[in-house]
Amino acid sequence: MLGTTRKEVKLSNASKVGDLFVENYNATIDTSNLQNVQITSYISDQASYKENRALIRADRAKFEDEVYALQDEMIAEQNTQGGNE
Repeated sequence: MLGTTRKEVKLSNASKVGDLFVENYNATIDTSNLQNVQITSYISDQASYKENRALIRADRAKFEDEVYALQDEMIAEQNTQGGNE
């Protein structure tokens, strides 16, 4: 039996040093429950990550800020349309 289909908004980005992608970021916002956000990351080049931690951490923070800003916009839009938070 088929379960319930979920609608999600997905975002992705990566921290790049030179031509090398060092850490990749993914986020999912569940549109049926906008409070539900998953953010994951994975390091694709450990040596470059260690050499550039400050830059990579700043990129991760920027990505998270973008995700939460979009989530806030979606919640505000839902509230103006009379939906539940």
